[in-house]
Amino acid sequence: MGASLYYRGALAAAYVAQAGFGGWVAERCRSRKDGTMEIYGQDHRWHAPDVVWTEFLGCTQEDLDATRRARANGQVIVGDLDDDVWQVPKTNDAHAIWSDRTSRPLYFEQLAACNGVICSTIDLCYKALRLGPPVFLIRNAIDTSWITAHDPAGLPVSWIGSTPWRANDLRLLRAAGLSQWLDDHGQRFYHGGEMVPPEVPAIARAITPRAAWAEYPSLADQAGLHGDQVVAKPNVPFAEYPGLWHDVGVSLVPLEDVAFNRAKSWLKGLESAAAGVPVVASAGFPEYNDLRDEVGVVVRTFRNARPKELLVHLDELLDPDLRREEGAANRRAAERYDIRHKWTEWLAVLDQISRDAGGPALRIAEAVEAS
Repeated sequence: MGASLYYRGALAAAYVAQAGFGGWVAERCRSRKDGTMEIYGQDHRWHAPDVVWTEFLGCTQEDLDATRRARANGQVIVGDLDDDVWQVPKTNDAHAIWSDRTSRPLYFEQLAACNGVICSTIDLCYKALRLGPPVFLIRNAIDTSWITAHDPAGLPVSWIGSTPWRANDLRLLRAAGLSQWLDDHGQRFYHGGEMVPPEVPAIARAITPRAAWAEYPSLADQAGLHGDQVVAKPNVPFAEYPGLWHDVGVSLVPLEDVAFNRAKSWLKGLESAAAGVPVVASAGFPEYNDLRDEVGVVVRTFRNARPKELLVHLDELLDPDLRREEGAANRRAAERYDIRHKWTEWLAVLDQISRDAGGPALRIAEAVEAS
């Protein structure tokens, strides 16, 4: 299970199931002869739900035909968008998939064939509207019982993520002069989620098969750091992902100013807040403005055109008491955006899509009361 399926599928599905609905999270599906779409649930059985929410619809004609047959057979099919698949930059490893002239149009036809599409950001909503189906905004929430808070004092400046799926984000750290700052203050940099160390080649190959993983520039290469400045933890199975946050002292979210990043959700900032650490992000990105203004996370920002502004924030955050103060405020904000408070948004949207399609109503009031 990956991050999108977890945050945008499994979390909400768990609460919906607690409210008395039959619901399953699955990574396998198939079509019956009559066109009904079935999913393979955690109970190791095949099920044919009334409403099928799907993170990734597939990019083949066979996938498109399956969606159309399922709808014709009375099922409600709901697509989900968590990334700007229209404008994946060449520096992102997924570019090869989303630039393919055969699969790309078929995927957009798939979204257009859905009864509705749910998006994680306002920018994605505007783009999905061009395809025709009803579009709904549900922003990413967090599970604060899964990513827990810790004391950020004394821990390193950090970045969590895997380099194959970045644009030129990390090069902003090079432009800021982060390497010299680390040396000047006797600090090291922590990278959680390194994909290229020899200890985890099987994990790396399973996620993105490549002939030579060494061709990816490391975080140190991209950020202009020398090897002994970086402490890295390898990428782990997603169930172990919260453990990567335990060594974060300040969470950096550098974002290159490209269309793909302007459509990105606030999830990395919200994860940082749940971990109880300060957040420093690139300025000018709408979702991070909303994370600050609507959720209440303390988001420090630096302008990409003036990257050394980042170092001003890092100078201030050398103060352990300030780190604790901002980290605690961020944790409180994250708890307000916990999935336990937000799961009914999913139920309300799925109910509307289902009723508009002539499908079953989902009995929202009874479900919320039962939960």
